[in-house]
Amino acid sequence: MLNIVCNWLMLMSVFGASRPDTAALDAYLERTFAQAAYPGLSVVMVQRDHILYARGFGVATVGKTRPMTADTPTAIGSITKSMTALAVMRLVDQGRLDLDAPVTTYLPDFRTADKQGSDRITVRMLLANSSGLPSMDRGITDRNQADDAEGALIAALAGQVLHRDPGSGFEYTNEGFVVAGAVAARIHGKPFAQTLADLVLKPLAMKHSSTIPAEVTAMGGLTGHYAGAEAGLPAMQGLASVQFAAAGSIQQCSARDFGRYLCALLTGHDGAGQPFISASAVAEMWRGQIGMPENERLGAMAYGLGWMIGEVDGRRVVSHGGHAMTMTSFAMLVPEQEIAIAVFANIETLNLQRFADLTTIANNGLHAAMGEPLSDWGKPKRPDPTRNDFEFDEAQRRRFVGRYAARGLGTMQVDVTADEQGVLHAEVVADGQTVKAGRLDFMNSARCVIRGIGSPTTMFWALSRSGEVLSARYNGTRLRRVGESAPENRPEPTHAGRLSLTLAANWSVTTDENAITAQRETNKLWTGVVDGAPGPRELAALLEPRAAADVTLTQGVTSGVTVGPYYWRKTTLHLAGDAGATQIMVLQRAVGEETLAWVLATEAGTLTHCYQAEGRAMLTSLVLAAR
Repeated sequence: MLNIVCNWLMLMSVFGASRPDTAALDAYLERTFAQAAYPGLSVVMVQRDHILYARGFGVATVGKTRPMTADTPTAIGSITKSMTALAVMRLVDQGRLDLDAPVTTYLPDFRTADKQGSDRITVRMLLANSSGLPSMDRGITDRNQADDAEGALIAALAGQVLHRDPGSGFEYTNEGFVVAGAVAARIHGKPFAQTLADLVLKPLAMKHSSTIPAEVTAMGGLTGHYAGAEAGLPAMQGLASVQFAAAGSIQQCSARDFGRYLCALLTGHDGAGQPFISASAVAEMWRGQIGMPENERLGAMAYGLGWMIGEVDGRRVVSHGGHAMTMTSFAMLVPEQEIAIAVFANIETLNLQRFADLTTIANNGLHAAMGEPLSDWGKPKRPDPTRNDFEFDEAQRRRFVGRYAARGLGTMQVDVTADEQGVLHAEVVADGQTVKAGRLDFMNSARCVIRGIGSPTTMFWALSRSGEVLSARYNGTRLRRVGESAPENRPEPTHAGRLSLTLAANWSVTTDENAITAQRETNKLWTGVVDGAPGPRELAALLEPRAAADVTLTQGVTSGVTVGPYYWRKTTLHLAGDAGATQIMVLQRAVGEETLAWVLATEAGTLTHCYQAEGRAMLTSLVLAAR
């Protein structure tokens, strides 16, 4: 009887007196959202097996009316690591995987340049970020969706040297989780995306969540925003690299779906009340496996298996954040109170000195719901180190006005302009996408930051002895001064239904529903959306009818290529006939049950030049909006 009373009192403390006040949570979130620059937020709070609160704030995309809701799929970035770990732990529960077995038990070909060292790496070390594998992230921003992308990345590790002895220290590495995902996939017998769906997403009825790019597009997944001067800049495309899927490069998830995931972790059961994961497996995930370097904002933390563990405001907390280039996320659980919260944002990290970070929002959301004072946890502990009292006079500032571009690449440029007050502003364009905008604030004559709603980004300047501005450096890329062109002189994009494409002014353009046709002298272009999955010859015939006729046609090998925001299958064809020889380049990609195609036709011998001179720039500007 005493045990029954004690258990009843314990349940009352969890579900009675400490039941979260969702109205107080909602009021806190309303205030915080109104004071910040997030285009949209989605938030979920759960207690044990109940979703207590799920709501969206703002819009899915700046300039459009679609609201951000609790069911809007959003990229969660590295929080995916916890899902990869959960998939592995379910295999452990099934007796099919041993956490402390060497990786080579399951992937015999896995190795680094130091084979003796990599042979000692265990699955546990991969999930705890203690494997010693280097953190390179090569190709993580490539939109590589080739079937062998993950395997190619793992094979490339054979040329890398371990940074430390396996198990001896912490180093956050996406590559480690890629290997862990490959282990789970090998045991499950399916590709990683299907493995994650079978072991985690489907059992928890997470219907607005996927790691498959085509599914993400079909369910209306977001592309997010870059940080502009005072508002978010809609991104043409977010991360979509299959090779880093297990580390978080693709996974999109709605807040409500993530609430189901949190409930499963807190209870060990799926939504139907069936056993899903053992208490011992969850305890192992939430046990500190190795210490992490202390973070000034977040304090001392340890890394578990796909989760970080630490003490926050007197509570033991399990948490993880995610950064998917144009979207961010943070999840926090308090196991002893059986409560959890997650916050998703459809924009990159904002300026921590100006706006509440997701870590602070999540923690204070818990405090507000529990009737506790708000906390400064997650906020910067020092003033902004990029600010000082250095000043240029107006004449000196105007020396920097102009366009700066990467020589020979044509993929990045920075336009510096001056307003009527002489204040300098910068717009950074990469692959046809504006990725940064803000005011230039100089720290000295050769260093400044771009200051907007995002994290301040440093630019360096090379000056001659006379003070002439020669070049700039942005994110490690050297940019030479190429002229005085300003952003407003760029060609405007052409729109056709869901399509948007920017062409040079000397192309004549016609549009149809979801199709754009253009011509300049003998060069012709067609881009659009068609039903089904036509072959290269059928697509070529949309632009050059001779491709469907009885002419001599030679079709080259189809290969994969990433250009601008998309990954394409590329095929080159050569037509010969009485009307002369023509070369045609066909790029196509599946979009649900449709095909997005880009077809360029030129006189034989000029295709490569036309593609390099103008085609790539066109492709980087091409955007297909979701239905």
